Amino acid sequence: MTNTNTSVTTPVSSSSLPTVDHSKYRLVELTDIKEIEQCHTRNYVEWAGGLTVDQYLQREKGVFAILAKYGFSLTYWALQEKSDSGDWITVSACESVCRPALYKVKGKPVNDTISHSIGSVFTPKENRGKGYAKIMMILLAERLHSWKTEGLSEEQINNSIIALWSDVGLFYGLFGYELTDAEEIKISPDYKSETVSGSAASIPEGVELLSSSEEIAKLVAQDEAYMVKRIDEQTEQDGSPRAIIAPRAGVFEHTFWRSRYIGRYLNKTDEKEPSVFGARVNGSWMLWNQDYGSKKLYGQRIFTDRSKYTSNEEIVRDIIKLIQAAVIETKKWNLPYLCIWTSDLPEGIDGDAIVSAYESTANPEPIVKWQRPGSLPMYHTSGTRKNLKWVFDGKYAWF
Repeated sequence: MTNTNTSVTTPVSSSSLPTVDHSKYRLVELTDIKEIEQCHTRNYVEWAGGLTVDQYLQREKGVFAILAKYGFSLTYWALQEKSDSGDWITVSACESVCRPALYKVKGKPVNDTISHSIGSVFTPKENRGKGYAKIMMILLAERLHSWKTEGLSEEQINNSIIALWSDVGLFYGLFGYELTDAEEIKISPDYKSETVSGSAASIPEGVELLSSSEEIAKLVAQDEAYMVKRIDEQTEQDGSPRAIIAPRAGVFEHTFWRSRYIGRYLNKTDEKEPSVFGARVNGSWMLWNQDYGSKKLYGQRIFTDRSKYTSNEEIVRDIIKLIQAAVIETKKWNLPYLCIWTSDLPEGIDGDAIVSAYESTANPEPIVKWQRPGSLPMYHTSGTRKNLKWVFDGKYAWF
């Protein structure tokens, strides 16, 4: 079933942005642990997803540590306003993480750069409606243009990207952010039917569950090699420069860690925490994470080695097996939904084809393809190259 309903609207031109009075407002990096905890204590109401304050504060410390383990730099930002007495008061806050990215311009090999991903944007209720978030986003774009760029050439900087996932429609279009793709396949398991144990014996024939970090790291390295090959081919063909957020192991391990940590507190089963984060069959694999806060299992990436197949029909058949394994994992944790962003499907595989094939299986769960209203991937370049395309913009890159 396909649902074309969408709440996405056309972004507003950035030409109407206000000028920021730098004598009245400043964006500062928070490094003091107490100040960071104060910000987290305030934004807890928006981003804790069911955790207690203490659990949320510990989660945020853990997120910082797991990102640092893989060489990703997390920065805490605060917008401060100068009071009449001359004191600087924090009125809004957010975070950004710097992760490896890759870009391609015609006539040159694929090269390294960086990406900045923005998250946890929060303005306390008493400060809303005063334009603070707008001012913060303007100042943040100015800072991120040169943030963490040590050792990068001018070309590398000009081909870096800033990404975010909006839960407020196209608000960020005010600042030049462009929407990429918000199409999603959503499956709603029927818990009135026979209980599924989630054991290895229950999964489709030939499907192997994935839990080893070492094995997953090998798979995502295979995926990165594929992405590099594709942006090289596509840019040489049409001349349009492209960039990707590199699908390194740490990008996935960050979300796996969140699933394990939050699962200890929010999952409603006898299991303590998840250990299975994907499945593979023949030349295809799928990674996922259990999001207990939003009560969904998210497919993070589906990869297919086309050299192992002779037709799209064969590929779709194996993807359906992977989805069936993901449905079992969804039921194992009593989660209401399995969500797969169509941008994470293998190239050349249409979301409608997946929906149709799944609906033709025996006893399929309710499935729909729709334009989701939240977590909208948006980006702009942090450099001067305005025609740079962010591709492979799937859930795997979410922050």
